[in-house]
Amino acid sequence: MDTKLIKQAEEILHHYFDNVTEPAGSKGYRIEHAIRVKNCLEKFARHEEVDNQSIDLDALLVAGLLHDVGDIEKIVSGSIDYSIKIDHQQAGAEIAKNELGKITKDQSLINKVVEIILNHHK
Repeated sequence: MDTKLIKQAEEILHHYFDNVTEPAGSKGYRIEHAIRVKNCLEKFARHEEVDNQSIDLDALLVAGLLHDVGDIEKIVSGSIDYSIKIDHQQAGAEIAKNELGKITKDQSLINKVVEIILNHHK
């Protein structure tokens, strides 16, 4: 696992959501949610019944952290407005692609993260 890459993805998450409050959560809710998702995915990938040889753990964990980053497009005055109709999967995939392109040249990893984000509700 590339801990530097995971840390950089967490920094991206903080950059977007440090000052965001959500009606159903609180300030920092989106960050806590993303970290919980990443931790659950890591436990899943390491489970003895999972063929972890076929899992790109870095792509999975980065996507777990950034899967809802597209919700930032719904921000109004520091709070997420869920009445704004934006495809957060598409918006998040674009944000992740741009942000990850600044920290890695591994296009395969970026493509996997984008694909996971685009399909995380399916």
